[in-house]
Amino acid sequence: MAQHLAHEKVKRALAHQTPPSTEETYHLGDKVLVWREKLVENCISELIGLYIVCIHDAAARTVLVQKVVDSPHVRYTVDQVKRFLEPNPAARTYMNTLHKAFFRHITLRMT
Repeated sequence: MAQHLAHEKVKRALAHQTPPSTEETYHLGDKVLVWREKLVENCISELIGLYIVCIHDAAARTVLVQKVVDSPHVRYTVDQVKRFLEPNPAARTYMNTLHKAFFRHITLRMT
C-alpha cells in the first residue's frame, strides 16, 4: 500500500507544472500558505496556514514564516510556500444573496 501511495504521489507530481517559485518574491508581512506532506498513510498532503512572512532569502530560496506573533519562526523553501489571496468581499456578498434567493425559491415551491 505504501509503495502504491508513493507511486501515486510521484505520478501526480510529474503531471503538474512546476510553479515559477524563483520569480516569486515575498515581503515582510505577506500572508502565505505552506504545503505540508502528511506523514500518515492514506492522507493527501495539503496547504495549511495562514502564516506571516518574516524574512525572504532569495539567494537561499527560503522563506522564514511565523504562525502568530509569539510563535517560533519556521523556515520553508519557496517551493513549499504559496501567496494567500484575500477573497473578494463583493463576490462573497453576491454568493450570499444568490444562496438566500435560491432557498427562498425552494421554500416557496414546497408550500
